[in-house]
Amino acid sequence: MKNAARLFFAMLKFLLWSSWSHAVIAVLRELARQTTSFWAVLSGKKVLNLVLIKPSKYDDENGFVWQDFRGVYPSNTLATLYSLIQDVRQNLRLGIKVHIVVRIYDEAVEAVLPSRIAFLCRTLPGRTLVMLAGVQTSQFVRASDLALEFRKRGISVIMGGYHVSGILKQFPQDGSADNMRAYKELGLKALTDNGVALFAGEAEGRMLGLLQDFLSGGLKPTYNYVDDPPSLLEEPVPMSIAEIKHRFVYPNTSTIDACRGCPFNCQYCTIWVVQGRVIRARGVQGFADAIRANWRLGIRVYFLTSDNTARDPFWEERFDTLIAMQKEERIHIHFLMQVDTQCHKIPQFLEKAALAGCSMAFIGIESLNPLNLSAVGKGQNHVEQFREMMSAFKKHGIATHLAFMIGLPHDTPESVHKDVLQLMELEPDTVSFFIATPLPGAMDHKRLFLAGVPMDSDLNSFDSFSHPVIDHPLMTREEWLSAYRSAWETFYSTENMVRILKHTERQDYWKIFWNLVWYKYALMVPKRHPMVAGFARVRSRHSRRSSFPQLNLFQFWVYNTRENIRLARETARFLRIMLEVWLQTREQGKIEEEVIQLVEKKHAGHWPNLKLSELRSLYKSHGHKVPSGLRLANMRTSARNTRVDIEEHWRILKHRVAHGRIWLLFSARTIRFAHADLALFSAFLKDLLHAKKPR
Repeated sequence: MKNAARLFFAMLKFLLWSSWSHAVIAVLRELARQTTSFWAVLSGKKVLNLVLIKPSKYDDENGFVWQDFRGVYPSNTLATLYSLIQDVRQNLRLGIKVHIVVRIYDEAVEAVLPSRIAFLCRTLPGRTLVMLAGVQTSQFVRASDLALEFRKRGISVIMGGYHVSGILKQFPQDGSADNMRAYKELGLKALTDNGVALFAGEAEGRMLGLLQDFLSGGLKPTYNYVDDPPSLLEEPVPMSIAEIKHRFVYPNTSTIDACRGCPFNCQYCTIWVVQGRVIRARGVQGFADAIRANWRLGIRVYFLTSDNTARDPFWEERFDTLIAMQKEERIHIHFLMQVDTQCHKIPQFLEKAALAGCSMAFIGIESLNPLNLSAVGKGQNHVEQFREMMSAFKKHGIATHLAFMIGLPHDTPESVHKDVLQLMELEPDTVSFFIATPLPGAMDHKRLFLAGVPMDSDLNSFDSFSHPVIDHPLMTREEWLSAYRSAWETFYSTENMVRILKHTERQDYWKIFWNLVWYKYALMVPKRHPMVAGFARVRSRHSRRSSFPQLNLFQFWVYNTRENIRLARETARFLRIMLEVWLQTREQGKIEEEVIQLVEKKHAGHWPNLKLSELRSLYKSHGHKVPSGLRLANMRTSARNTRVDIEEHWRILKHRVAHGRIWLLFSARTIRFAHADLALFSAFLKDLLHAKKPR
C-alpha cells in the first residue's frame, strides 16, 4: 500500500513538472525566435517562416483529431525535412540576407491551431510557407482542412507525402479522362484550385530550389520528382528534433532511414511505386555520424524506417560500423528493423544485426494461404519456410513482430480464425493485424479505380485498421470487420500472452512483456491500432471535422467526462488482465513454487484457506529460518500465481451488493481480498516500472 502511494505521487509529480516545464521552455523558445527575427528585420534581412506540420487524422466515431498526450515514435518525415532545412540555414545557401525561422508541429502529439500559428508568423514582416509533410491517405482529409484554413488566412501552403506522390505517379496529369478523374475524386484538384502547391517525390536535393522559388514569388503549383528519386549518399541524415522530443513516451527513442525503395512489387504496397524498386542507401559514414550526434542528445533506441534493411547494399558495412562503435566508443544502441521473409538466408545478416543492436524485426508475412500471397504478388513469401525463418530469428535473440493482413481475396471468417491459430503456433513475439485496403498509389487501387469498383469516398477511412473500404468476394463487410477484431482478441488473449511469455528467454522477459503491455493497452483503452496509438487521448473542441456538430463548452465537458470515465474503467480492466499475465509467468523462487503446489494440492486453489502453520512447516522442511508472522502473511498473499479467486469474489460481491447486501462490503473476507488485491497490484506496478525498460 505504501509503495503504491509513493508510485502514484511520483507519477503525478512527473506529469505536472513535465507539462509546466516544457510549456515554459516553449514560450522561451518562441521569444527567442521573435527576438532574432526582430534583429534580422532591423539589419535589413528577409524573414522566412517555415512551418513544418505532420498532420494527424480524424477519428471515425466522433470526428475529433487524433491527438495524444504522449506518442511512441516521432515522425521520420519531419526529421528528414528539418535536417534538409537546417543544412540550407547553417550553410547560408539562401544567402546572408535571409533569416530562416522554423516551427515544427507533430499533430499526433500536439494541437495545431492555424490562427495561433498565423499570429506568431505575422508578428514581424516576413514570408511564411506551411509544409504539410508525409501526408498519408487517411490523413489527407485533415491535412486538406488545415491547408484550406491557412490559405483563407493568406498563407502559402505546400503538401507532400504518399497520398500526393502515389496519385501523381499512378495517374499522371497527361489529359486523359481517367487520370483527371482520379486527380479530382482523390482530392488533389480541390487543393490546387485553392492555391495549395503539391510536392510529389523526395525532398533531398530539391529543398533549396523550392525555397528559392518561394522567396522569388514563383512557387509552382506542382513539384513532381516521383520519377526521379535522388541519391542519398551525400544527403543529410535525419536527426532527432530536440524541440518535440519530450512529447514522446520515451525521449531516448528516434527514427532513422538507412535506405529507401524495395525490390519487390507487392500489389497492395505504395512504397516501391513511390520510392522505386532500386534501393538507394545513405552513406555509412554519414549514418554513423548521425548516430554519434544523436547519442550526445541521449538517443539510445531507433526504429529503422527503411522498408527493407536486408536489401540495403551497405547493410554489412553499416552493422560492422555499429559493432565497432560499441567496442571502441561505448556507443550501444538498440533498433527495430523491417525485413523480408528471406533475410535469414543472407549469410551473417541476422548474426551481425544482433551484434549491432537489433532487438526486434518487423516482418510482413501477410498471410498463411499461398493463394492469397500469389494474388497480391507476394512471391517472395513461402509459407513452408516460415517456421525455419522464425527459428533463425530466435537463435540470434531477435524478437519477431509479424504483419498479417485480413481480407485478402481468399479469406473467409473461418479461414481467418484458422490462420490466426496457425500463426500462434509459429510463436511470434508480437503480431500486428491489418485490414487489406487499396491505398492510392498502390497497384491494386489503380486496378480497382480504373475498373470502376465501388470504394468508400471518405479518404479518412483508408488507414488499414478502421474498417473495410471495399466489398469482399467471400465476406460481408460486417463479417470482415468481425474477423479482424476476433484476430486481435485471439492473439492477445490472456492465455496466448501467457504462452508467449512462458516460451520467452528470461533475459528477454521484460522486453516482450512491455510490448504486450503496449499492444493490449492500445487495443483496450484508446481502441486504436497499437502501431499508431499514443498515451492518453487529448481532444480539442476547436479541431473537429466539419461534418460533425460543433460542441459548446458544456457539451464538450460532458462528452469528455463520459469518455474519461470509460477510459478509467477500461484501464482498470486492462491492468487486471496484465496482472494476471504477470502472476502466471513471473519468475518464482523455489519456496514460492512449492507454496503454489501446496495450495493447488491441499486447498484446491483456494488461497484464503492456506494456514501460516503450513508455511512455517514448509520453511522448516527446507532447513530455512522461519520468517516473522507478518512476512509469512505477506507471502501468503504475494506467492500466488493467479488472482482468479479474487476476481470471482469481486464478481459475486458486486451481484450481492446490487441486491441490497451492502454489509458484505465490510466483511472480513472482503477485507482480506481487498488487501490481497492491493498488495498484488503494488508488487506488479513496482516490478513493471523497475524492470529494464523496453527496447
